[in-house]
Amino acid sequence: MNIIFVKWGTKYSSDHVINLYNSLKNYDYPNHYYYCYTDRDADVLINAGLRTVPIPEKPSLKKWWNKLKMFDKDFPLVGKNLYFDLDIKINSDPFDIIKQINWNKLTVIDCHWKKSNLYKRLSNYDVDINSSMLAWHSKSTSVHEMWDHFYNSGYKDYFLRKYVGIDRYIVHEDFEYNTFPHDFIQSYKYEPDKKAPVTTFEEVKFEGTNSIS
Repeated sequence: MNIIFVKWGTKYSSDHVINLYNSLKNYDYPNHYYYCYTDRDADVLINAGLRTVPIPEKPSLKKWWNKLKMFDKDFPLVGKNLYFDLDIKINSDPFDIIKQINWNKLTVIDCHWKKSNLYKRLSNYDVDINSSMLAWHSKSTSVHEMWDHFYNSGYKDYFLRKYVGIDRYIVHEDFEYNTFPHDFIQSYKYEPDKKAPVTTFEEVKFEGTNSIS
């Protein structure tokens, strides 16, 4: 299985990648391969033990839109893919969830803590999913369709203007997806006392490293 991080630009340093990599390695299993899809610092990441996939100059995508490129059927990583944002914190073994994943569809975080704020969601295309952690198989045609619709439909620039992030794109363009179990992921902002394997820092500035708590 491929464990993937994306590092584009300078918001996060190579240390953020390496800290998350080391945090996950504490719970490592056989046949796990760690990759960073990145536009810089490849030598630093390789020296730390990761493999790298270079972000191509074309198509020129910024920020979170580079995550969508991983759904291209020609993306070089084959098989099961498990993705983590760099502001995810690992609290305990996250890999046990693999047994519950339906790899034929994209799996995303269900932000059940946001469901009560309907006005906010409708007013700015906000949605109650989050792509801070993703799971999919490289042969999933439903995942390939997400990239093809974005890049090959002729509406790429329209989508870039309309949606702030791939979460809104996935929901409002009516793609199918599954969600991780609620007890697997906690929101640092809305569920600070919950004990889950993974913490997401959505809507909160991520200050820390991935030291094991």
